Amino acid sequence: MRKKILSEILCEKEPIEVSLVLNINPWKPPYSIYALQKLWKDTNIIVKSYVHSTIVGRVPIDFSSNTHPGVNNVVNLNIIFKAVNDVEVVTNLLRYPLLGEVNFLRYLSRLIKTHNYEKDFASACTIDNILDLCCRVRSQTIRDKTDEALSILYQELEHTRWNGRDEPSIADMAAWSTVKQFSSNRRLPQIIQRWYEICEKTFMDDASRR
Repeated sequence: MRKKILSEILCEKEPIEVSLVLNINPWKPPYSIYALQKLWKDTNIIVKSYVHSTIVGRVPIDFSSNTHPGVNNVVNLNIIFKAVNDVEVVTNLLRYPLLGEVNFLRYLSRLIKTHNYEKDFASACTIDNILDLCCRVRSQTIRDKTDEALSILYQELEHTRWNGRDEPSIADMAAWSTVKQFSSNRRLPQIIQRWYEICEKTFMDDASRR
């Protein structure tokens, strides 16, 4: 039954409506949600937030809903701030949770036809490479290894970074979120700093969130 429902959604033409539960570490937030809400103008991403008992004190981030009038695609995100290492995506369409912000973005892009990045093989490979490098940064537990992985990501972004003149992809969203999470107190290369500032301005509605 699960396979049948998933197949129907993946093959279905727009509009779609899907509900997901996201377990999120509030100190490692998936900032890409902000970008999705602002830039996917054919999709309303409705957010409801809850705090798990494993979290003590004030949650340092707020994900509010941002809707676009007259839009039929709906993604309902039930966010649970919880003591987890990375994002956990739970849906009754899959047997096990998806792990990581990157896989959350991949999953959403495949659900909505207009945002499926796998239409073109060459661009899909480029996007997948950036997404995998983001995973590599997030998997490190030693600061020196994190810096090394970030350096490799920066090198790749020097060649493939979004310049603000066309539509950003989920790779840009993932890379921006990764840099935002893991590069605090680190000096960015000048060319990456310019890209990062474009992302901040484009992906975030409220400057106080930056």
